[in-house]
Amino acid sequence: MSQFVQNAKYPPEFPGLLMDLCREVLREQPSNIYEFAVKHFTQLRDAMAAEKARGS
Repeated sequence: MSQFVQNAKYPPEFPGLLMDLCREVLREQPSNIYEFAVKHFTQLRDAMAAEKARGS
């Protein structure tokens, strides 16, 4: 393992976000993973914004 990975700090929710993306990529089998990831995270962002706007 790289020494840089061992010292990396990331938000606690990051592993879950990546696992969700990986699950959806495996389920959908998109031809372009990059575009799929953009769409996935855009939908997630929009859902979070809508939830915040509702006051949840």
